[in-house]
Amino acid sequence: MTIAMAVFRCKSDQEQGELLAWLGGDDGLVKTRVYDGCHGIETLSGQDSVVALYERWESVEHHQAYVG
Repeated sequence: MTIAMAVFRCKSDQEQGELLAWLGGDDGLVKTRVYDGCHGIETLSGQDSVVALYERWESVEHHQAYVG
């Protein structure tokens, strides 16, 4: 199993909200969660308009195919 993290530092709380809405929408993480090799992806949001993604993949190759 491979763990990947992505951190997005948004310019404002509004931008953070827009990113979270997109990630939760039909074009967001719904597609990621069914991608071959994805074992799960969690969205974390915090202060200072930060959004992080915690991803679990079958292998490095599966993750690279996804981001490729």
